Amino acid sequence: MAWLMNDADRDRLLADACPAGESYTAATWGTLLGSAARMLALGAASNTYCYVGLTGHSLVLAAVNPMDISRASGRLVVPLDTAERIRVSRGLLPGRYIVRLRTANAALRLCLTEGGLARVSGQRQAVRQICSALQSLAGPGALPRAKPTCAQS
Repeated sequence: MAWLMNDADRDRLLADACPAGESYTAATWGTLLGSAARMLALGAASNTYCYVGLTGHSLVLAAVNPMDISRASGRLVVPLDTAERIRVSRGLLPGRYIVRLRTANAALRLCLTEGGLARVSGQRQAVRQICSALQSLAGPGALPRAKPTCAQS
């Protein structure tokens, strides 16, 4: 049983959920945010950690079991061509991004963090690659910039 998110579990759990004929362009871990109604399909009543994979056509989430993170509690494959709205924004803390994705059947919010205590290699690069790809699908424009700080008088 693993105590920290890691490469071996990420690769194994995402491989189990990968759509046939597709391969991942980026894979990392994140936190699936949302109400209990959204999360019940994944077996969680609140925010849950998950492994996140991006293929050329899908966003794949493998929610981990809170008692044994080496096991999946649920899987979700979102075909990117079904996305009605995608929004990527920066979180309050540096290196944190919030992805909002809406389809006809569901809406999800996902927090991706460039750092953390997980033992997942290439976290920063994968988060940036996933956010960049989703942002390009969302339309023109860059990620929102941080608000300027006020000068003290």
